[in-house]
This record gives sequence, structure tokens and C-alpha cells, in this order.
Amino acid sequence: MFAHPIAEVYSELEEVLTRLGVTPFRAEMERASTLALDRASLPVVERAAAAVLAALIAAEAKAPSPGGIAKVQTIVIAAMADRAAQQYVSALREPDRLEPYLDGYGLYRAAAARFARLGSALRTDGLGPALPAIEAVLAALARAYPTATRPASPVPAAPLTQAAERLHQILN
Repeated sequence: MFAHPIAEVYSELEEVLTRLGVTPFRAEMERASTLALDRASLPVVERAAAAVLAALIAAEAKAPSPGGIAKVQTIVIAAMADRAAQQYVSALREPDRLEPYLDGYGLYRAAAARFARLGSALRTDGLGPALPAIEAVLAALARAYPTATRPASPVPAAPLTQAAERLHQILN
């Protein structure tokens, strides 16, 4: 769930985060990943993931420009949703590998949490058709990623990839 972000993002930013006074959260990310890979119960994995998301929100408060402008926040949500859709396609191609599904689930949950937190502010910033497009891609992702446990009957990937592409077109 968070294994790739640790290796590909957190490790690269750890020194910067420390300089900004961000409380380290690598251990929380490792714990959530381990629990998911060890197939811990859903409530346990969800609590661990929530701890990571809370750490990310706390880290965002220490960023040089907290909150960012609405368009940037929208692009961030769209990028996470697009990557979650791509991971779902990978998960369907490689049903024996858990990583693509968990990575996509984590990206979907992060995008949904960010939109839930910032959606009302984004609505007031005149982003027009981008907001319904975000809602559509998040709804498609919710059907694909109902829980951290891969569903026995996956949904087709086309609605996810189409919704992500529509959002991308609107933002460009």
C-alpha cells in the first residue's frame, strides 16, 4: 500500500521534511504496508492507513505554501486518481500480485480523502466541469476498490480509465 511511496517519494523527501519540522512518518507507512501485505483485518489496515493520511495532512501544514491554489489541488487529486486507475489495470493484468491493487487502493483513498477535505473550497473557486469529473472518477474508483482486500469479482477497468481520461482532458 505504501511500499512504493516510501521508496520512491518519502526517502527522497525525508531530509527536506525534517528541515521543515515534519514529524517523521516512515514507520506508519511501513506498518500500514506490512499489515496490508500480511492480510490483517480490514479495520486494522484502515486504522493504519488513516494514521498515514493524518501524518500527510500534518506534513502539508508545514509546506512552504500550505494548501496551494485550487487548480493545483485539483491537479493533485486528478493525478492520484489517474494513477489509481492505472494501478487497477495492472492489478487486472497480474491477478496473482497484490501490490498493484494495494498501491491503487492507497492512491484512490488519498485522492478521495483530499477531495473530501478540500472539495467545498474547490467548489467556490470556479473550477467548472472539473468537480463533477473528479466525482465521477472517484465513484468509478470506489467501485473498483471497495476495500483494501482485492474483490473476488473485479469490475471492468474501462469506466475508470475513461473517467480519468475525461478529467485529464478537462484540466488540460
